[in-house]
Order: sequence, then C-alpha cells, then structure tokens
Amino acid sequence: MTSRLVQMDDKALTDYFAFVLDFYDRFGREGVKVMELFAPKARKPMRPILHAAASKVPSRGGLIAEFGVHKGHSIRELAQAFPARIIHGFDSFEGFPDDGRADWSQDFSVPELPEVPETVTLHQGFFEATLPTFAADLESEKVADLLHIDCDIYSSAQEVFTHLGERITAGTVLLFDELVNYDEFLGNEMLAFYEWTRKSGLGASWLASKGRLRPLKDYKTRLEGGFAGYRQKGWYQNAALVVIVDADRDAREQGFQDEAAKLLALFREGSSPLDW
Repeated sequence: MTSRLVQMDDKALTDYFAFVLDFYDRFGREGVKVMELFAPKARKPMRPILHAAASKVPSRGGLIAEFGVHKGHSIRELAQAFPARIIHGFDSFEGFPDDGRADWSQDFSVPELPEVPETVTLHQGFFEATLPTFAADLESEKVADLLHIDCDIYSSAQEVFTHLGERITAGTVLLFDELVNYDEFLGNEMLAFYEWTRKSGLGASWLASKGRLRPLKDYKTRLEGGFAGYRQKGWYQNAALVVIVDADRDAREQGFQDEAAKLLALFREGSSPLDW
C-alpha cells in the first residue's frame, strides 16, 4: 500500500496542505523552544520536549498513555514526570503492523517486554486488537490528559484517533515522536492528526519543539541521511501540541488555499510525497 495521500483528490489535498501551511506559519510564534547546550545535533530531543509537555498537562486525573513503547525509554520518562499517575503503554512489541509500507520495514520487535515502573501498565498487541476494548472499558467521563503518539505510520496513528479521539478535549497534550521533518511526514502521523481535527472540530497549538521546519516546497526532493540527516540541519521530528477550541481555524486556513494549490501543482510534477 502506498501513502494514503494518493487516495485523496485535489480538493482534499489542497485543504490538507492549507492546514499544514497554517500550522507551519504558527510554529515560530507558539509554544516553547527547548534548548540542549551539549546534546549532539543528530540526537532527537525526546527528554526535553517530553518534560516540557508534561509540565503543561492539566490536573484532571485523565488518561496518560503512550502508543509505541518499544524498549520503554520514553514511557519510563513519563513515569518519572508523573510518579503518582497510572500510565498505559501500547505496543505489539513485534514491530509495525503489516500494512504494506515498504519504506517502514525496519524491525522494531523486542525479545521481551521492557522493564517499567509499577505505575505503568503495558498492553501487548497491535492497536486494532487492544484499543477497542480498552476504550470501551474507560469510564464515561474519562478524558485524555496526555497521549504520546509514537506510532510512526499513518495506520497506527489513525487507530489511536479512531478509538480515543472522543477523549481528546481542549487542554489535552499530544506528544508526537515523528510529526514533521522527514521525507514521508505528510502521509503519516500528521495526516492522522489532521483527519481527527476535521472530525472533532478542534484545533491545536504548538506547545514544545526544537529547531526549525523544513520548507514544504523542498519536499519535492528527498533529503540524504534520513532522520539523522534532517536533525543535522536543525530539523527535528518530535514536538508537543496542546488541543484548543480554535474559532479562527477555518478563516486562517482559507488564507492559505492559493499557496496550497501551488504546492499541490509542484508535487504533481513527478516524484514527490504524494507517491513515495
């Protein structure tokens, strides 16, 4: 299966690009920019962004969960940030689901479940198997306080928003591990998040990030070096958002329609994120 972008018509793609352009436009004005004085430039700033996001989580007693636990590094950081809270971690621990994405064929399986604090509950299995029952068993008033979406691929992120989207409300913190700044970002976590905003009517503002954003028009060409190559240039993948009631969203995005149409025309010329 190729990127979901190939299934979208020109109007849907233009609307999506207008959303991303507006999101880009607000990057420099919203949230905090984390600083790491002695960190290697190619390293992802997981810890500072996670802790910056954790400091803004509302005290509602809501759900704190991570989707994509792998070896447990970030969920242990979450447990440290919220020592008195129960944290749920979801992962197949077998790697990605078989959705046919040849570009995401890395082996993320682990030989045994990671060691985690007693406050962490692990849910083993693919999201499509574990999330429906988990969501159905949540108390009716339970909202999401923080969701760490480290799904990498569109289909897994979509499962999170499908089953827990109604629990995401104004004030919910969304922590993404691969939201922006890599070749295929337009077809993965960002797209799943965008589709949820259309369904819910809610928006989000930047909460914590690092570095800069690679200009959208430059995605006409791939960047050498993969994820680390992006980070070497100061373009980092992970960021935190906070959900808001965004009354001005539609008007802002309408202002980016012409630029979005030009971007689509550029991407229609040969190889591009639309067919990677």
